[in-house]
Amino acid sequence: MLADDDRGWSDWSDCTGERVILGAGEEVVVPSAGVTAGVRITTVGNLRVRRHPVGVNLGLRAPLSLAAALRIEYQLRRMLGDPIADFTEHRVAMGFSLLWDRCGH
Repeated sequence: MLADDDRGWSDWSDCTGERVILGAGEEVVVPSAGVTAGVRITTVGNLRVRRHPVGVNLGLRAPLSLAAALRIEYQLRRMLGDPIADFTEHRVAMGFSLLWDRCGH
């Protein structure tokens, strides 16, 4: 659970899935592009709000092995289902990826 911030959000959970296409070759850094969709549930006081983020990711991945990579990417998310109005999020994210489709190949 997250502490209340200035908007009054008390907690949230985010579950998304992503399909990524990696650049070809044995390069040190490969380009990647992906589409994503999911559900984000936010509790505001006693009200529970469900939004549906859909969007794209564009970035670079540095493979550590056939099954893992470090990544930096730009994420664009359109939040659908907001009770006030749909909105768009823009983020730059860094992280670690597990590449399930490439395991054992």
